[in-house]
Amino acid sequence: MPPRSRYTVEQSQIDRIVTHRPCPDDQKRSEYLICWKSQDDAYPPLSWHGLEELGGVLHLVQQHVEQHKASERTRNLTPSLDSLAGSKRKRFVNQLLTPETGLSPGPDADHINGSAHRKKSLGKNDPRVFNCFLRRKEGLLVAVPATTKPALDVRKLPTLEMREQVTVTDLKDAEHAIRRRYVSRLQLLQPPVRFENIVDRETPSLSFNFIDDYVFREGVAKQGLVMGCQQCRPNMGANRGCEYTKKCDCLEFAAPDLDKLSEEQQAEYKRQIDNNEIPTTAGLAKRFPYFNAGGRAGCLVDFYLLQRHVIYECNAACKCGPICKNRNVQHGRRVELEVFKTSNGRGFGLRCRQPLQRGQFIDTYLGEVITDAEADKREAQSGKGKASYLFALDKFTGDKIGPGEEITQEKTFVVDGQFMGGPTRFINHCCQPNVQIHTVSYNKYDYFVYDLAFFACDDIPAGQELTFDYMDGGDAALAKDGDMSMTDRAMDDGKSKVECKCGAKKCRGYLWM
Repeated sequence: MPPRSRYTVEQSQIDRIVTHRPCPDDQKRSEYLICWKSQDDAYPPLSWHGLEELGGVLHLVQQHVEQHKASERTRNLTPSLDSLAGSKRKRFVNQLLTPETGLSPGPDADHINGSAHRKKSLGKNDPRVFNCFLRRKEGLLVAVPATTKPALDVRKLPTLEMREQVTVTDLKDAEHAIRRRYVSRLQLLQPPVRFENIVDRETPSLSFNFIDDYVFREGVAKQGLVMGCQQCRPNMGANRGCEYTKKCDCLEFAAPDLDKLSEEQQAEYKRQIDNNEIPTTAGLAKRFPYFNAGGRAGCLVDFYLLQRHVIYECNAACKCGPICKNRNVQHGRRVELEVFKTSNGRGFGLRCRQPLQRGQFIDTYLGEVITDAEADKREAQSGKGKASYLFALDKFTGDKIGPGEEITQEKTFVVDGQFMGGPTRFINHCCQPNVQIHTVSYNKYDYFVYDLAFFACDDIPAGQELTFDYMDGGDAALAKDGDMSMTDRAMDDGKSKVECKCGAKKCRGYLWM
């Protein structure tokens, strides 16, 4: 582990990492040349720092390390550095293309070179700060532009000598620090999430932030009116409350249980549907969403699991109380999950450390909630071939919410889990999945903001990877090799054909992303 430092760089002032090299006094540790934010594009403040001073910008270190690895994988396409190093170009004592006399560490040389591991003998021969000096302030290191002549042009970096030092730098200390930081973040989740990677040394991005609820962006808001059930009580006989579905106001808009309707009720309901009217479902028999007793208590019943009806749960405005059995998803994840690296090129995946029953709730999909227009903008900026983490909240698209008022795609919102979200972000695709995603609403009058909840659609053994169908719905039914209607529609939507690697027996062969 790197030594601790009382001072760390001010992360809001860091622009990027330019290059890296071995620490002068410990070749097993790495250090990084930081470019500070500046209005001077040519001579911004530059300074070398070990990992102990970069705790606040480990995500930048990770990005730099990953970019370095990517470039290493393509080194065979360019002349080797060894051949370049064989040239007779003059090398200065300081290992830079700039001679010592051209460097301007500033008047406070002893003040700026405050690394905990720096040797005094390196002071003149190994400058650590350029175009600035560093100030210590409240535990932070802050760059102050030097008043003397700038010494190092960032546009010419990294130099040949710097590139040579990169090739002999062991980055294991950085990879271990990144891994420790990521695991510590997972441990803060409730319940804690574990991490395993026995395939390589990669760690998921530290730029991703874990959140426990939606983050609403511009143009997005929940409906203000929240109505709860007023006739229900925690126990209205036989240890039941909202299970008496005819009384529960929260289930007013839930899909009716047609088998329990009278012939007259069935005929009237069918007439309203056929006439494209908003069906009146108040007072009709409904199916309670969850098993209320027995070995599968709390699991989603097949009426919802198979037919994908909207699940309406009770809320804080209800009279049924907090122990109501119709409050499941809103209590959050209760199963133990593990993020792991797959061995067949599908990146990271998610699995459960305990067995799951069919219909058991796993977790929700979280992220930024944005408008449909903003989602289109973000998709256009990311380009084709990039992973998409957008989930449309379009379950009610096409429904009528009043006389002459219909919910169109343009009015719906989208959940973007690329930069923030929960562990379900790592659930991979499978053409024969063991998990389904369902709409769960706590406000029957809000057609635009609701939860996206993952439920097990099969009994899942402990340790089996969790997967769901990215093309769930109509696209999945059409996605067969040679189906030109699917191809034409996907191309019209600007989607790209991507090879599927799920390995299922009935794999469709590709995805449209």
